[in-house]
Amino acid sequence: MITAHSGSDGFKDNSMEFIEAMLNANVEAFEIDCQLAEDGTLYLSHDEMADYADCVLLKDVFQQMKTSQNQTTLINIDCKNGAIGPLAVELAQAFDLVDRIVLSGGLVIEDYEPSFRPQLFYNFENSWDYSQTFDHEVFVRVLSDIYARGVRVVQFYYGFVTPEIVEIIHHFNVNISVWTVNDLSTIDIYLNMGVYNVTSRSALAYLGVA
Repeated sequence: MITAHSGSDGFKDNSMEFIEAMLNANVEAFEIDCQLAEDGTLYLSHDEMADYADCVLLKDVFQQMKTSQNQTTLINIDCKNGAIGPLAVELAQAFDLVDRIVLSGGLVIEDYEPSFRPQLFYNFENSWDYSQTFDHEVFVRVLSDIYARGVRVVQFYYGFVTPEIVEIIHHFNVNISVWTVNDLSTIDIYLNMGVYNVTSRSALAYLGVA
């Protein structure tokens, strides 16, 4: 699967123009950054905003998805704090779009019903800081724990991922997602390695629909 990173192919990050373009192109998935305002509003932004009046609201994204002729593209909601995910699921339920969302970012696994947890693209760093010296035993133990709690997709920065890492993850019947691979030939390398999803700012170019 190829996920169009927010702002893919030259569009403004977290803009409605980006979302409309991805829906019109029938990409498999697109990613947006989501923040939570003090009044409970979910809005699109990489960084927290004191004034989100100019930001796209998540409810407006869902409305666009609901009314679009494209009824298959998924949305990856990158949750910038742990409170966002459950609220995003609740909002998606109101639009009958739960089956078309996946969540990444700051997630607490137990905040989600077991039936929904396969839709988590769980950032491995939430459970272990793998940027430090790699310890095989710790990696396997953490991966086993994540699997036991219902996660079926783990997500990493692509520079960490090697064929050995992919093999270990597949041993647990878990899929792997990587971000953010923008070079077209490098995307092929990771897909050929057995990676399930590649998030890229060159999604349309890679898919040949730019």
